Amino acid sequence: MPYKSLNSGTMWDFTLNPVLEGNYLLKEENIGTNESNLYHLEEMNTGDEVVFWGSTALDRQMEQIKTETRIRITFKGLVDSPKRPGKQYKSYIVEVWED
Repeated sequence: MPYKSLNSGTMWDFTLNPVLEGNYLLKEENIGTNESNLYHLEEMNTGDEVVFWGSTALDRQMEQIKTETRIRITFKGLVDSPKRPGKQYKSYIVEVWED
């Protein structure tokens, strides 16, 4: 049996490509110095595995989604924080595919 790469996927950049659509594969928790979530998705057009970092706004939406679900994430840009004046956060819309 040949070796299989354990490549964790290509990092998705929402500022360059604001829409990501594909099958949600898994979530890794407490990764890196910030103990962030790292999400894995099979990108719809290429079939490649891509990864992206979570954030408070994104994590809240992603926690409702089961793995193997087809999703679309749209980056809406920076939005002024109502709870922290003078600060901004990255805003996302997460949608699930329904037959």
